[in-house]
Amino acid sequence: MEGNMLTRLLVVYWVIADIALYTIRIRRVEKGSRISVIKKTPAWKHVVYILLFPLFFPFSMVLLLRSKCRSAFYKNRPRPIPKRLRKYMQSDCVLDERNHTVSIAEYNYMHNTNYSLDDVYGKGYMESLPENERETIMKQIATCGKLKIQDNLPDTLYTRASVALGKGIVDGDFDEYESMLGNQVKNINYKSRTITGKSEVLEYWKGWRTRYVETKKVQRFEVAHSNYYSNTCLLLETMIVMFIIHDGLITMTFMSPRVLNEMVGHRGDLLDFPLELDSIRSCLTKIKAPSEIDDEETNENRMPCLTCGTPSEKLEWYSSLFEAGYHGYQGLVSVCPHCHKVVEYYPRIRIRYREPVSL
Repeated sequence: MEGNMLTRLLVVYWVIADIALYTIRIRRVEKGSRISVIKKTPAWKHVVYILLFPLFFPFSMVLLLRSKCRSAFYKNRPRPIPKRLRKYMQSDCVLDERNHTVSIAEYNYMHNTNYSLDDVYGKGYMESLPENERETIMKQIATCGKLKIQDNLPDTLYTRASVALGKGIVDGDFDEYESMLGNQVKNINYKSRTITGKSEVLEYWKGWRTRYVETKKVQRFEVAHSNYYSNTCLLLETMIVMFIIHDGLITMTFMSPRVLNEMVGHRGDLLDFPLELDSIRSCLTKIKAPSEIDDEETNENRMPCLTCGTPSEKLEWYSSLFEAGYHGYQGLVSVCPHCHKVVEYYPRIRIRYREPVSL
C-alpha cells in the first residue's frame, strides 16, 4: 500500500515537473510561434526532457527562487558588480536595474537616492580604497547633477555667460542669461540648425533643459576654460557651448560635440589648442565647399569664427591630409578670411596610404 502511494506521488511529481518545464519554455517564446516551436523540437529531445528534467527540478526551483529573491532585494537599489569583473571597473561602479554600469554618484542622481558604496559592497569598502580614489569619488558625488566651476577662471563676460547658462540649465533660473542676450543673438547647433532671436534662443535652452536635465539624461555640467578659443566655455556631458560677446552682450552661442568626430578623433577636441594655419598650409587643398569632398557635408551650421563671428558659410574651405606614420587623416579645414586663423578642423577618415617596408 505504501509502495503504491509512493509511486503515485512520484508520478504526480514527474507530471508537475514536466508541466512546469513546458510552461516555462512556452512563456519564453513569442505568443504566435509557441506551438510551432514545440512541434519543431525533435521527438527524442521531448523524451529526454520528460525523463530527465524532473531529476533537476528541485535544483532549478532553488535557483529560480534565489534569482527572484535577489531581484526583489535589488529592485530599488544599486547592485554590486560581480567580483570577477571588479578589477576591470572603476572602484565606484555599480549596476543599475538594467544591469548597466554606472557610478554610485550617477545612480543616486538618476534615482534620487543616497546609497553609499558601503551599502552596496559592505561596510568598510570605502575605507579599503586608496585615499586619492576616495577623494575622487567624494568629489563626483558632490558635483554630479550640479554645476561645477573650474578653479582659477578669469572674471570675464565669457565666464559670466557660461555660469549664467549653466545655472539656468541646472536650476531653471535663466534671468541672468536672458539679460546677457542680444536681441538678434544666434544659437548655432553644429551641423543641425541656427536659431535667431533673443526669445527664440531662450525658449530653446528652456526646452533643452526639459528634454535633457529634467529627465536626467545629462548629468555633468561644468564651466571650464577652452584653449580652442582662449575663453571660458560650458561643458554639458559630451557637448560644449562657446560664446561670441560684443559690447557686453552675447551675439552668438555655438553648441557642438566636444570632439567633432569621435569615430576618428585626431585633433578634434574643442578644449585643446587649434591648428596653426602657417604650420599646415602644405597639407591643405582649396575647395569651394565641403560638398566637394562628400555630398553629405555642408558649410552651413558649422563652427563660426569665434574671434570675429564670421559664419561658416563665409569661411574659406580646404581639404586636408595629415600624415601620421603609415596612416593619414583626411578631413576638412575652414579658415577665417579676416582673422587668418583655422576655425574648424573636422577629421573625416583615417586612411592608409603607405605600406610598411618589409625587413
